[in-house]
Amino acid sequence: MSKVLEILGKIDSKRIPESTPQPIVVNLNEQLQPITETLEAVKSELRTMREEKRTLPPSSLSLEAEMAIAECEKGAKRTYAKVAALPPPPLKPNHTLIISSSDNKQTGDNLIDRIAVALDTKKTGAKVDRIRKAKNQKVVLSCGTREDLNLIHNIVQLDKGLKVQVAKAGNPLIIIRDVIKAHTDAEIVENLLAQNKNLLQDQDLKECTMKVRYRKKARNTLECHPVLEVSPLAHKKLVEAGKVYIGLQRRPVADHSPLVQCTKCLGFGHTKAICRETEDLCSHCGGKHTWEKCQLRLDRLPPKCKNCSSTANGEGNDLKHNAFSSECPERMKWDAIARSRISYC
Repeated sequence: MSKVLEILGKIDSKRIPESTPQPIVVNLNEQLQPITETLEAVKSELRTMREEKRTLPPSSLSLEAEMAIAECEKGAKRTYAKVAALPPPPLKPNHTLIISSSDNKQTGDNLIDRIAVALDTKKTGAKVDRIRKAKNQKVVLSCGTREDLNLIHNIVQLDKGLKVQVAKAGNPLIIIRDVIKAHTDAEIVENLLAQNKNLLQDQDLKECTMKVRYRKKARNTLECHPVLEVSPLAHKKLVEAGKVYIGLQRRPVADHSPLVQCTKCLGFGHTKAICRETEDLCSHCGGKHTWEKCQLRLDRLPPKCKNCSSTANGEGNDLKHNAFSSECPERMKWDAIARSRISYC
């Protein structure tokens, strides 16, 4: 108690006298004025950049995408019922050459005749899956294997009048279901390589591409569905196996589409983060509200696909499916376009 009294006495002895001058009051508005002006300038510049981005013309489609669109638009109109009855299409290898002529006057037909002479398939044994004309006097040639592609590439480039280019293709994707979320991306890849060596023994692991691109939500909040980019051969082996070991789990693995679909406007080729639409559209009916608030869905009425109804032949299509349905004809068309850029083994 004596110590407490001693401390209190010291505090009283050091009290500020009444004559002590008052602290100077700083005008915060004056101090913050330069910062405010700088922020306003940055805000104005960002607004200008956004406006310029909106006025930019859409980027042109790649040659592979144009060919895929043309292929999808051929033949009879596909309804949802017809598509749903079909088996899933096989994953085709994408080994493609783009061949053009140094002579701008040559037509696509002339170029195909010249390629046929250069290849001389009877002597070389070159195997061509498909050859078709493209824009700007170019020809697209597809092969079943990389060995066939290399052989044809080496033969065609001997003709000095022909220009040959290997079409760039991305790696395929796989999705692993219900993986414990606590695993880091690095741990998922390390476990996949270490615990499934029997599936990857046919390739050099140093050259094997394997990385987690993103994760999809699972119903169980402690789990997730990681989507990985892998090499074509690894994709084939893992998908054929059907299940893989990850840590203390054995989980289903499957091919995953490279197609990106916006959850805001329901369109294809971009995500919600860069969508320019101002309102969310319902995947059940296409209305300007979220799926959770859709009265038609709550009343158990059939869905109406917004994407199929927006096409030129929308009135004749079967629209009774969700916009995210994997069997939607419009989604399948864009899925084929996205896969045309992927190299499958």
